[in-house]
Amino acid sequence: MKNTFTGKLIVSVLVIITVFQIPFAAIAGTDINATPDNPYRPEVNAVSAILTDSVRGQILYGKNIDERLHISVASKIMTAVVVLLHSNINDMVTVSKESAESEGSTLLLEPGEKYRLEDLVYAIVLRSYNDAAMALAEHTGGSVEKFVTMMNELAEELGLKDTHFVNPTGLYAEGQYTTARDLAVLIKYAISIPEFNRIFSSRTKIWTGDGNFEIMTNQNMLFWEYESVDGGKTGYNEEEKRTIVTTATKNGLRLIAILMDSPPEAYYEDTKALLNYGFNHFMRDVLVSKGEVFETIRVGENEVNLISASDIYYIHPRGDDYIKNINYTIQESIKLPVTKTQILGTARFELDDGTFIEISLYPDRELKEPESKMEFFKRTLMEHRDILYLLGALLAVEALILVSKIIKLAYKAFKLLIQKK
Repeated sequence: MKNTFTGKLIVSVLVIITVFQIPFAAIAGTDINATPDNPYRPEVNAVSAILTDSVRGQILYGKNIDERLHISVASKIMTAVVVLLHSNINDMVTVSKESAESEGSTLLLEPGEKYRLEDLVYAIVLRSYNDAAMALAEHTGGSVEKFVTMMNELAEELGLKDTHFVNPTGLYAEGQYTTARDLAVLIKYAISIPEFNRIFSSRTKIWTGDGNFEIMTNQNMLFWEYESVDGGKTGYNEEEKRTIVTTATKNGLRLIAILMDSPPEAYYEDTKALLNYGFNHFMRDVLVSKGEVFETIRVGENEVNLISASDIYYIHPRGDDYIKNINYTIQESIKLPVTKTQILGTARFELDDGTFIEISLYPDRELKEPESKMEFFKRTLMEHRDILYLLGALLAVEALILVSKIIKLAYKAFKLLIQKK
């Protein structure tokens, strides 16, 4: 339940002091270096755990990643995502009597009162307040039932095959479950939404709704214990089975670490171990550079280089490029004209973990169709239009001279005709 104002104020002051003292695609394939005989593989106490990168979703560590568990964090994250996708952060949310009477951890929202939507999203991400989640669900979906349908529809769109939601709060309910693999995909998608990422990366948020003052602090204490943490959330349905989600970034590599059903005394240290394992043994590197030539092909009478249009990055173990094989596919019967934005082939990199990175190949220059005789004539004329202008001017002068002579002759003839009369 919500703490008293005095208690919260004391905790908030301590948190503020601490803050200023401390410096600040789908997941597929097998686990990278996650085999039991890997001497660097950390041992974690959680029932399920996963470590991925935040761009490709490459799995760097996995433990029981497809085991279905009831995880409240997944519901709160999905609730926040669906709300941000379908509502405006400046909306005012009216709290119903049903939302105000929510079970579990609550912000003690007053029925009939209006609160800013963004503030309520902060409340569920940082503090897991259930009344805020219910109020947001009713506001966005029209009803809790319709909102839960929206949650499951998005889960299906994201390919979360082992995830099903029954409520927006994450309170225990039969038939509500997710897996570490699915939760990692959801987090990867969620942090790609700027509004969510901003809230998810916040340590604190000042709450002044309904006249009360509170500094809501993120429940993930790794914000203050592990340098480079830039996102986090915790949650649980049972005291002894905690879930923690943490993101951290070093040297351009942002990792997602998830522990599910972990003993509370272990989940912070185990998360640090996962993040240290990721940063110490893996690196973000350039797989393909922008403009890099892969193949040279002939199109008609022309030769053209096939290149990558951008830098492509990937994650690999330090000291190992991790590339198993490269296959090229070139389009057949390429016809002119060819533009620089036209995909003419693909390069498919197979990595040692069984995943693939497919890169589109583009021509390094445009190729035009062969000219007809008429087009050649027109182009030649246009290329030499200065000479044409000069010739035109000369012809005009000649024409004027000729006209002048004709006029003079006509005048003389007219005069002779007059004289004879």
